Amino acid sequence: MVKVIIFLAVAAITVGAIWMNRQMRMWSLGDQIGFLKVGIPAAVVLCLLSWGFVKALERRAQTATAMAQEADAVPETLVLPEDADDRIGFALQHRLFYRMQPVADWATIQPFLDENRAPEIWIAARGMMHWDLPQAYGLARFMVEHPACPDVVALDVLRILAPGVAQGIADDPSRDVVAAIIDRDRAQGFVPTSFATDDAVDAEAIRAGIRALWGADAPLPDGLLARPAGGSRPVRPYVADETGLYRVEVEA
Repeated sequence: MVKVIIFLAVAAITVGAIWMNRQMRMWSLGDQIGFLKVGIPAAVVLCLLSWGFVKALERRAQTATAMAQEADAVPETLVLPEDADDRIGFALQHRLFYRMQPVADWATIQPFLDENRAPEIWIAARGMMHWDLPQAYGLARFMVEHPACPDVVALDVLRILAPGVAQGIADDPSRDVVAAIIDRDRAQGFVPTSFATDDAVDAEAIRAGIRALWGADAPLPDGLLARPAGGSRPVRPYVADETGLYRVEVEA
């Protein structure tokens, strides 16, 4: 593109110079001198402006090329992120093909979690809990009553379900899950972790939801609610949706 513009500019200047040479032959000497006093500086300014425009186009083209090369560049030794969401982002950034390999579905998720007790796996599996699905409550109940349940999973479930009780929208399954979390918290507690919840925890909304259901003297999950806010981002080895748990595989 830049070479085409340069060619056109040179051609235009050449044609203009030939035309002006023919025109000036019919002028008097004074007219020719007057025209040159004005025309030469104007021609210099025009050339400088054209040169600056061409250089700007060259820089823009170089920047666009560099950005495209950076986006397409794949390291010679492909080092994939451990986190499944980051792995998807890596594949998209480098224009690599990736597939979602099934790990567990609703029929197999409970035995899978019983055998794979790493907190990061359980945190990833919580992504299957879409609360418009009846089976989500069964999975939640299984997880919060299991000895391997991380505190962050129980708190995330409680953060979502308990305030709904105060708003009168909680049904029996959600009440059962909240009750199971309270009982477990007051008995032996949950597996402690330093991971952050998906969203901020409103402890007062949780307390209000529990008291709306069981009264002002209702037992509270004080252990969970005393958990320090914040924490690190878990490295999830899998991604989950309402259909199941998946491993992200990337092809170089």
